[in-house]
Amino acid sequence: MREILAAAPFKTEIIFLVPAYQTYRAELELAAIAGGSLNTWICSFQRFARQILAEVGGSTVPRISDVGRRLLLRKILLNRAKDLTYYRRAAIQRGFAETLDTEISELRTYSIDAEKLRDAAAKIPDDELNSKIHDLAALYDDFRAAISDKQNDDSDLLERAADLIKDSAAIRSAEIFIDGFIFFDPQQRKILREIFTHARRVHITLPMDTDLNSRENTRDVGIFNRAFRTFQVLRELAGGEIKITRCDTPSRFETPALSFLEQNFFKRVPKIFTGTADGVKIVEAVNQRVEVEAVARDILKVHRENGWKFREIGIITRDAAYHDLIKAIFEIHEIPFFLDGKRAAAHHPLAELIRSALEILRGWKAEAIFRCLRTGFFNASQIEIDLLENYVLEFGLKGEKVWAAEDDWRWHRRSLDDPDDKISSAETQRMREVDAIRRKVIEQILIFAGAFRKKNSARHFATALYKFLDALHVYEKLSEWSTLEESRGNLALSREHLQIWNDTVTLFDQIVDALDESPLPAREFELIVSEGLDALQMSLIPPGLDEVTVSNFDQNSLQNSRAIYVLGFSENNFPLTVREKNLLTDADRLRLSDASLEIAKGSSDAMLAEKFLVYRGLTEARNYLHISYPLAN
Repeated sequence: MREILAAAPFKTEIIFLVPAYQTYRAELELAAIAGGSLNTWICSFQRFARQILAEVGGSTVPRISDVGRRLLLRKILLNRAKDLTYYRRAAIQRGFAETLDTEISELRTYSIDAEKLRDAAAKIPDDELNSKIHDLAALYDDFRAAISDKQNDDSDLLERAADLIKDSAAIRSAEIFIDGFIFFDPQQRKILREIFTHARRVHITLPMDTDLNSRENTRDVGIFNRAFRTFQVLRELAGGEIKITRCDTPSRFETPALSFLEQNFFKRVPKIFTGTADGVKIVEAVNQRVEVEAVARDILKVHRENGWKFREIGIITRDAAYHDLIKAIFEIHEIPFFLDGKRAAAHHPLAELIRSALEILRGWKAEAIFRCLRTGFFNASQIEIDLLENYVLEFGLKGEKVWAAEDDWRWHRRSLDDPDDKISSAETQRMREVDAIRRKVIEQILIFAGAFRKKNSARHFATALYKFLDALHVYEKLSEWSTLEESRGNLALSREHLQIWNDTVTLFDQIVDALDESPLPAREFELIVSEGLDALQMSLIPPGLDEVTVSNFDQNSLQNSRAIYVLGFSENNFPLTVREKNLLTDADRLRLSDASLEIAKGSSDAMLAEKFLVYRGLTEARNYLHISYPLAN
């Protein structure tokens, strides 16, 4: 690649195809290697597809997001639940739309439509599986009908792009580099077939033993078996002769101990390293907190003594429980860090505001009202809200009529022994304060309630909800919070406050696109919004220039880091116990596969890939690998 950039920096189109989670890191590495390039794309398959459609045409069809797709499936489930047999009870449960979305996305990835499902099931004498397929196929048909000629998603993008690659002038002159994959699904393979046919030249890297007949390549339990099977598929797709370049000597490791570990970790007969193991450290800790404390001190040590930048250091773990500990302890030690990965938006104050506001309309219960008021978006201090809540609980006040009363609130306690007992001046003052707070905070909720009830449609409900947020100046408040967190050095949290507003507005747009003016009960709208908020996930790029990256062990972009810290390397997490989460079990998939239907094997593939994931995680560091585990949680 360096030679190509040096020879023709402005003539040759260079395209890097990498997994989506590696694109940012790849851009940084390109900038470091070549100083950047004007004619280089670094993209995932989805972004690559959009580039093709933007060049050739076909990118104007409205796109439905992951969240929008789940909202649409939620509506389909509500309408179809009574007609289902196997999934009738599950269809109305919260979270089922997400599970169904995962299953349908997988089927579409493998180019399986409802008819193929039914044809395969007809060959299998299994009443339970046939009942599953009957329901799944019906829901699949409803989904395809709902998005027909209206919207598309990532699966549609890949299909459309594969058909249009032949018309792309950029592809015909491009050098394409594909890295970071050990497997390509059928849709990606279709794109690769077109790339092989029309691109100038294609370079693909795969992690394998350079001896193609090695047991680690050919055996099902071999470290590189999945990559080797992918290599065989690619050779068939290419059709003609391909050039194989073997990288026999790893160029990553700058420490002999790490090179020895890479060569011998999975050897059946262990070998003993006779050198100085300066590059590898194994730490046993009493518990997770002590483990993270030790990691923090060690990071400061290598940062100070070796001069390594924080951005050259990575932490990987499979246990999300470490994240809160890292946040607390690293802030104490003043170590800048970035938690890489998608952040759930479900617990953000804005999500809680929306949920509680909709819940208020179902009965005006105190618990929902004060959850709403405590989100921070109302013009009242926490002391005022506490005073109001204590008063409401003391007198058991509830109901819309009570909260919307024109008359002042004058509930107070009197002695039964003395009917002429007069209200004290302090109590009178308290009632005035409470009533003033009540009127101040409830005004916008009452306006929202009145507007919400005027019409039963998704568009009307979403519009009323947006106007409610606008009346509370939610965007302005989030901007204030963002500025405040930025001044405190909490850059990731600062970005979150702004991104959740954009994601929420997009959610409303997706609800309107999916459901529009169709009649919809208010309760169903509340369930759809709640499920949409649960599905919202925020992805951020590192906001700082020099931060330790904390990432997932199985999916990260920390290769070639100077130092890697592996937390929680215990038998609870390694090997990882794979649980079936999809609608189709491993047994179902095996039967469908026997019926000549190409479909993912499910958890069995994940279990076979475990050995490679461990290998990759332990070989990402260039200079230093720190492995630790706790004796107790």
